Amino acid sequence: MRDVARVANLSLITVSRAMREPQKVRPETRERVERAIAQIDYVPHLAARSLQKSRSNIVALLLPSLQNSAFSTTAQGLLDVLEPEGYQLMVGSIGDFRDPSVERKLLSAFLGRRPDAIVLTGASRDEATDRMLERASVPVINIWSKARHPHSMSIGPDNRRAAREMTEGLLDRGYARIGFLGGYSRYNDIVRARRQGYLDAMSKRGVALSESWLKEIDAPARMVEVGNAFMELLAAAPEIDAIFCPGDHYAIGALLRAGAEGIAVPGRVAIAGFGDLELSACLTPALTTVHVDAYELGRLAGSKVLSALFGEASHEGKVIAVGHQLVWRAST
Repeated sequence: MRDVARVANLSLITVSRAMREPQKVRPETRERVERAIAQIDYVPHLAARSLQKSRSNIVALLLPSLQNSAFSTTAQGLLDVLEPEGYQLMVGSIGDFRDPSVERKLLSAFLGRRPDAIVLTGASRDEATDRMLERASVPVINIWSKARHPHSMSIGPDNRRAAREMTEGLLDRGYARIGFLGGYSRYNDIVRARRQGYLDAMSKRGVALSESWLKEIDAPARMVEVGNAFMELLAAAPEIDAIFCPGDHYAIGALLRAGAEGIAVPGRVAIAGFGDLELSACLTPALTTVHVDAYELGRLAGSKVLSALFGEASHEGKVIAVGHQLVWRAST
């Protein structure tokens, strides 16, 4: 900053003020500072600044996978709200919901960089992670989940209800033996809620459910792994006439493998997903799914992060539900 002051022929205090509070200096002064910054390629020392003002202007975001476009779209919505206010995202992928220590290790690394707030995917965490977050004393918001958490806000669709409605819709359309294909749900409250919604619908309609109708695999899974799981499910339960997947990624993998194997969809088996990815409507046949506006979910989460940082209200224990819509297409 001293170099900027020298090149601009201004005092260090004036340069500092122009960078921290540009509205408080004259336009011509701001222009001199900006020209000097451009001339010497000056980059502010954000770590030192964060120590000085106890703010890093960073929001940490932990996602299950960076390959899932629903999560990347949500991240874009979050960033589009935060960036104009001077905040940046620090994004990480936990990769596997089956092992809570992965999320805990990544969260510990992020907390070492002093984020001002944390956005997590899902609201289900182990006790050690919860204790870590409580000690951090920063706002925490859970996304894509309507599960209540006593120390943080949750923003997301009613996953259980949406999955139940989709399964009931399949039953109403004459599909009597509906299978389930998705990621492991033990530590993933999002998939767990969708799995339970599927089970609710089957139980409510009195369907005698076989364990062979449910197939869970490691997440995140590559398309080839989903396709293999799809074939294994059909081999184990050849009587099923439809499959509900708790995420479009799984439904797309199943649909692509069905096409490669010459399995008629929906003639032999109907396939439905959850999330309504951009690709879902472009497939042949187009995928039936549950639509959730991932971008607006991210924007809503961003606005709640800002309100928490500005001290407008406590968000602990609050739940905000976002809507969903069943989208019926040719795969069913």
